[in-house]
Amino acid sequence: MLAATADDYIALCVLLLVAVGIGFSYYFQRKRLKDLERVAQELGFHFQAEEDKRQEHAFRALPIFQRSRSRSNFLQGRRVTGEIVLADVRVGSGKSSYSQTVANFQLSGRQLPAFELSPESWARKIAQAFGYKDINFESSPEFSKSYLLRGQDETAARELFGADLLHFFTGEKGWSVEGAGDWLCVYRHARTVSPKDIRSFLEQAEAVAQQFARSRW
Repeated sequence: MLAATADDYIALCVLLLVAVGIGFSYYFQRKRLKDLERVAQELGFHFQAEEDKRQEHAFRALPIFQRSRSRSNFLQGRRVTGEIVLADVRVGSGKSSYSQTVANFQLSGRQLPAFELSPESWARKIAQAFGYKDINFESSPEFSKSYLLRGQDETAARELFGADLLHFFTGEKGWSVEGAGDWLCVYRHARTVSPKDIRSFLEQAEAVAQQFARSRW
């Protein structure tokens, strides 16, 4: 019988570390699923772990869902603004991929122009130099400094982002918001919300949605 070499021990240790890593990942995924299911019950929401692609839903046309490669952990219910769907969305692939929790709000009786709002960053500033369009407002330089706003119809986007919305986002930093038709998606870029913080996140995101529901344009 051949004696084990140092390389054999190293390979075994690597395999054990990988196995432990997979085990921990599976454990935390299952724990998150169970905790989210409990939170959904507390909120009076319906919980669905896996996406049912047979279901047609207008919010899936929003850019974040078009960019994503997987969607899971759906919490669906109704609040003041109307129907709400929270979900974990994974974007990208490999080491550059990331997950984030998004809150989708149906704004009954509203028809929003298609737009994307995201925090300004150095990467986006560089992209703007190469033609990445940003809608700025001379009346609110602090908003334009903090956020990147894009829209297929610039005139409609400017009309939507009136003084009240500009003032709100001047004080509320770090949100990403997408809208089209009667659906609005609100989230923090690359942030997966823990089950214990879901209620707080929902309340904050709902406050953002209510700003759009009240917006005059």
